Amino acid sequence: MLRSTKNKISDNVIYPRDEPSPGRELKGAEITDTKLNSAFAYLRKIGKGDGTIVTAGLPWSDRQPIRFTSYESESELGSRISQDYLGEGRSEFLDQIVGLSSAITPLFRLLARHEPNIEMGHVLLDAETWKTPSDKIESLVTPIEWIPEVRFSVHNSQAVPGIQLADIAAHMRRSFIMDGDCKEGQSYLNELRL
Repeated sequence: MLRSTKNKISDNVIYPRDEPSPGRELKGAEITDTKLNSAFAYLRKIGKGDGTIVTAGLPWSDRQPIRFTSYESESELGSRISQDYLGEGRSEFLDQIVGLSSAITPLFRLLARHEPNIEMGHVLLDAETWKTPSDKIESLVTPIEWIPEVRFSVHNSQAVPGIQLADIAAHMRRSFIMDGDCKEGQSYLNELRL
């Protein structure tokens, strides 16, 4: 899923002068701000045409199938708060648990009011470090009756184009928050936020 979109962004925006790059991984940290801005302007145009994405019955009003969520925090402050309130050894995954729960919260609002009912949401994560926090979130949301089932799975980002698109979105968001860069791309990303 999303392979066509990822390859078009890679070939037409990020690496246009190179040979076609179907297997080349997109990493936000390796892409200039100018190209990140262009990638998200281009994504808005081509996202609707990716045949690997189901566009019927989307839980939002426009036909743009690709959406993003984000969570921002000051990790050092979060770590200190969790250590002060939970103790040194009990706060190891708290930042990830809070971040993951915040990032999936818009999904619950959409799924709860969508007709016909959506029975399950599947979240793809990019590293084993997310396994314990995602297991905890699954155990917390499973007993809540009005929330559809949520499943998490960890994948290699090189093999999953959607994770690569999320990586460049996250890097662009971070550049905007930390340095005020990628303003144009940030405005495009805001249009794609849940």
